[in-house]
Amino acid sequence: MTKSQANDMSTMRKLNTLLLLRTLYQVQTASRSDLTRLTDLSSSAVTSIVKDLLNKRLLIEKQNYQQRSVGRPRLPLAINSRCWYVLGLHLSGDNSVDLVSFNLQGEYINRIKLSFDSFAPAAVTKVISEGVATLSTKLEPTARLIGLGVSLSGVIAPQTGHCTYSERLNWHKIPLVSLLSEQIDLPIIIERDVNALALAEYMNLEKGEQKSSLAVLMVGNGLGLGLIINGQIYSGVQGGAGEISHILNFTDRDQLDKEQCYCGQLACVSQLISKKGISKQIAKLFPGKTGFAEQPLLWLQDRSKPGNGLSILNRVAVTTALLLKLITETYDPAQIIISSNFQFDRESQQKILNVYGDRLTLPVEFKKEVIFKNWSSFSWAWGAAAVVINNFLNSIDFWRNL
Repeated sequence: MTKSQANDMSTMRKLNTLLLLRTLYQVQTASRSDLTRLTDLSSSAVTSIVKDLLNKRLLIEKQNYQQRSVGRPRLPLAINSRCWYVLGLHLSGDNSVDLVSFNLQGEYINRIKLSFDSFAPAAVTKVISEGVATLSTKLEPTARLIGLGVSLSGVIAPQTGHCTYSERLNWHKIPLVSLLSEQIDLPIIIERDVNALALAEYMNLEKGEQKSSLAVLMVGNGLGLGLIINGQIYSGVQGGAGEISHILNFTDRDQLDKEQCYCGQLACVSQLISKKGISKQIAKLFPGKTGFAEQPLLWLQDRSKPGNGLSILNRVAVTTALLLKLITETYDPAQIIISSNFQFDRESQQKILNVYGDRLTLPVEFKKEVIFKNWSSFSWAWGAAAVVINNFLNSIDFWRNL
């Protein structure tokens, strides 16, 4: 056997291993015979790969599988929810963030707080590396870390993982992967935060239903769009796909008293439907009022009157609906998720869906299922960890670093 043939066989085995792991990730539990059927691999190949993964403690055998026939019990296999872990972190410009550990199913395990006095790249790298060392000590002695995922608010170059630009961190062309790799002995993946969140949502959907594409409209202090197309993050050529905060508003700008965004344009979309944007509108209409910053839409529902507060609610609904129309008619995803850190009440949700249906140019069958979700402080870290898990399940190159 030549060296190239041996390398080919090694590559094929790794590809088959990844196929088996992806299958188990989606179905949760399966016997060896189930895996043979689901993957179309030979029974001998499945047996050999399973043995190797059991030895690595990546898989476990469960004892509660229902035995329906005579003969050797068909023990169910599952991805080990202990022993192997991944770390996730979100850099958003906040001075205090969570560094979170998850198992291979994306389930929360532990966390520590990281504090940043400066967002100079060297200072950020130092805090993260010290945090990784600290959180590692909180895992059991036999635990192994698969990698560190970092999501951040900004544009990430698809090929290098460098931060091309981050408005919140004031970064430009920062080689964050290289800087972290000098201090952390783990595979490290950097991804734009809303792309990472979209991937996490997609992987969660994959466990229950097969969809080829997904769009996640993130509405928080800012605004962003994450796209999954053919099961992959779509970033564009330079990583700028989904940067929608400053596309021009669809409605009458005079309603906003010609409010100018810092980018120089009038009435950017983020000014209309982000948490900060809505709060700013409320502060103008209700001088001296407080208590609306965390749940601005719910605050308006309780206090608004025709001609003032209701105009904000209507503007939010119409603008959000028109963004859904834009997403539908541009990308035609299988599903759209609106993920926010404040609550769209039922009345606002229904208004958005009604306007979306009315304004859609395509036939009614193109209207997408829209799911409203609130995300927690862990959601960004969960997205960052999901990017690592996805590479673990799909990339041979990633496995070479383990």
